[in-house]
Amino acid sequence: MDILMSRPSRDQFIAEGRAKPHHIYPESSWISVYIQSEEDIVDAIELLRFKYDQLVNKMK
Repeated sequence: MDILMSRPSRDQFIAEGRAKPHHIYPESSWISVYIQSEEDIVDAIELLRFKYDQLVNKMK
C-alpha cells in the first residue's frame, strides 16, 4: 500500500518501522507499507485512519 503523508509523519512512521520509503520515490513524502500478514493489515488500516483523520481535520 502506498500513501502520501506529511513529511514529519512520513519520517515518524519510517523511524518507527511502520512503513518504508516509497519504493519508486524514496525521497518523496510517499510511504510504502508491505502487507504480508494480518498484523500488517492492522498497521495499514491504522495509517490510513491517521491520514483520513488529518484530512478531515484540515477540512474543518
